[in-house]
Amino acid sequence: MSIKIIRLLDPELFLQLTPISETASHSVLKVVIHDAQEYYTQQLLGSNLYRKLLNLVDTGDITAVGNEKYLELLENYVYPALVKWAYHDAVPALNLRMTDKGVMMLSDTNAAQASVKDAYKLQSGIANKAQLKDKLAVEYLCENSNSFQEYNTRDQDNGGLEANKRPFTSGIVYSKGRGNKDNCDFR
Repeated sequence: MSIKIIRLLDPELFLQLTPISETASHSVLKVVIHDAQEYYTQQLLGSNLYRKLLNLVDTGDITAVGNEKYLELLENYVYPALVKWAYHDAVPALNLRMTDKGVMMLSDTNAAQASVKDAYKLQSGIANKAQLKDKLAVEYLCENSNSFQEYNTRDQDNGGLEANKRPFTSGIVYSKGRGNKDNCDFR
């Protein structure tokens, strides 16, 4: 049985948009990108809108007439957030490997290994930027909710996630105190 994997972001483009070395393993980056989109992007968009974007990208219909809003969403909001989240997840993925001997830290003879604390600080900064990109995407989706019917729905028969309309997971986040999360006034 073969599972079809649709990546919203190509590893080559990812490398151009991050400070990660071009010598980084593309096989690792493919896994990191796919995992990041499955976890973070699907939470951001909700399963229905996420599946819709995957289908439009897979079929090439993302650039078809009538799909301009989906292309705008993908290029201006999904890509920037996905790049940051994949970069966030690439930090440990490129430095650690699971082997039959356990978790191993990779090293290079010409580089000094960063501490776990240094890596955590790097990841924390990247996560803050990624959450900001998510917030911008949520605001865009809420302001254009009529163009994205899938955003406020959940397919009860096929399961899936509702869109996360509160993208910040750290710090203090205040509600605007009006409306509810279903109509996007609760951000």
